[in-house]
Amino acid sequence: PLSGTTPPAPSSCDQRESKMDIMSTKARPDNDGEKKTKKEKILIIGGVAGGAAAAARARRMSETAEIVMVDRGPYVSFASCALAYYVGDVIKDERKMLVASPQKFRGRFEIEVRVRSEALSIDTKKKMVEIKNLQTGATYSESYDALLLAPGASPFRPPIPGIDAPGVFCLRSIPDSRHVRDWIEKNNVKHATVVGGGFIGLESAENLRRRGINVTLIEGGDHVMGPIDGEMLYRVNNKIKEEGVEMIVGDILTEIRYEEEEGEGSDAKAKRHLPLKLRTRKGIHIDTDLVSPSPRLHLIVLTLVS
Repeated sequence: PLSGTTPPAPSSCDQRESKMDIMSTKARPDNDGEKKTKKEKILIIGGVAGGAAAAARARRMSETAEIVMVDRGPYVSFASCALAYYVGDVIKDERKMLVASPQKFRGRFEIEVRVRSEALSIDTKKKMVEIKNLQTGATYSESYDALLLAPGASPFRPPIPGIDAPGVFCLRSIPDSRHVRDWIEKNNVKHATVVGGGFIGLESAENLRRRGINVTLIEGGDHVMGPIDGEMLYRVNNKIKEEGVEMIVGDILTEIRYEEEEGEGSDAKAKRHLPLKLRTRKGIHIDTDLVSPSPRLHLIVLTLVS
């Protein structure tokens, strides 16, 4: 992050997701060399990096297994590390973030993929999973011989006042990145606050700066990029400053205040969003147009300053 150079193509930034493109569909033979009379059925709950890679691996291990993968989102496999670069308009077409479609899984791996399908409950004695089709609302039971759970996780949204205000976003999925882009383009965003100084937090700050937006980065720990050592941290901090990002460390966001004002003239009926007013535990006040938290704490607050 904050390298000052154009990032690599999104499909190469997460090897777990791109491996499926080069995996052979030819499976290893069974150890006993005998054909099984009954196909084993493998049910995978969750796609993207973990579930999709596991599905492709399972097909490599067995030509005959029936493999079904369900995911409640609209995309079964995408380059999550590209999301910030889509927000920054480095990637202009969101389709370039897609790694594999349900049709590709079916045609190349003979894996059935059902998107917008949510697993509701598991009966381990009967080996059945209750699944809801989120498009139709219908529920049904799906059997399995082997079950793999790869549901992923949700960004932590701190339970603070104003966390659900307009202009506060999490960045975890393609729809999330689309919502951030739309907010920036429709609301003349001049300042953004990124909460969380991990990989995606720094990538978000970098790409918001690419769009000419002033950025404040808030990290609750003693420094950004927790796993790195002091020598590397010195270089990272210098680069953050060079990019013009205001950095606040050892502090946390405690409040977001949202207000509107009436429009004027021909826009009298339209309400105008005022900048979000943020406050940290140490009493720092920030006016911002957009807030975004990173997956560990990935919050982007975009505020409108015309």
